[in-house]
Amino acid sequence: MRTRIMVSITAACLLGAPPAWGQPRVVIAAAANTNPANCRFTDIQAKLMATGRFSAVDIINTSSRGRTPSLAELQVYDAVLTWSNVVYGNPTAMGEVLADYVDAGGGVVLAVFANAPSGLRLGGRWISGGYEVIIGGSGQTQGTRQFLGTVVVPSHPIMNGVTTFDGGSSSFRPTATVLEPGSTEIAQWDDGRTLVAVGRNPKRADLGFYPPSSVCATGLWDSRTDGYKLLANALVFVAGCPGDLDGDGDTDLADLGILLADFGCTAPGPCPGDLDNDGDTDLADLGILLADFGCGAP
Repeated sequence: MRTRIMVSITAACLLGAPPAWGQPRVVIAAAANTNPANCRFTDIQAKLMATGRFSAVDIINTSSRGRTPSLAELQVYDAVLTWSNVVYGNPTAMGEVLADYVDAGGGVVLAVFANAPSGLRLGGRWISGGYEVIIGGSGQTQGTRQFLGTVVVPSHPIMNGVTTFDGGSSSFRPTATVLEPGSTEIAQWDDGRTLVAVGRNPKRADLGFYPPSSVCATGLWDSRTDGYKLLANALVFVAGCPGDLDGDGDTDLADLGILLADFGCTAPGPCPGDLDNDGDTDLADLGILLADFGCGAP
């Protein structure tokens, strides 16, 4: 029976019945003095969707013109991208709900200016509980065109496919280079300031640039360069892939092979294909993997 299940599953997956693509669903929950139809939101949304790596990219304005989302609202998403160019409508409430979201397993990518001037930062437990990556509050540096500098960790998934980045004539970036203890700098601007960093919690990453591109305004990062890849890679990284059994950052045929080889394993195990942690590897685990198939693929 086990052999028959394995053969039929393999045949269906490889020959005629492709599984559902497990692309993450993400939300841009940012504070801007515009409505969600403005380019500062829709430019990022369009660039992320154009990568083909996301099932949905939604928008919530979290300034005083919008609202602070609830934890329940955020939990329908695999990852959140947050940034600010005005004060969050309620910085403390926004910081609290994002901290709760990370605690519940959600991924958060935070970008300029939310990690730069103290007046545009999140508040509450986000600060007091150590959820920052780039320590904000020291202001931003701008006005000198900057480019991608030293890539400290070239093999990191956030740097996949990234070869060029031009910050534009503004090149907004955090002045501070101090990271939360346990965080890792991944890439720098060419003046040595932090461009990409990840937290000790794998559900956290910071980008040291302002996400809207030159499509929206002269002086922002050059849309012909790889800023959109940094945004997409960071969101995929913090979202994670539930079916990634071999730990290489995606869910693919190698992971399917691991699960099929382990199919039918029961307690006391160990069962490497047990994705739902119920002590065995069965059709429920296969369903999780197939629903996630393709996650993380560039």
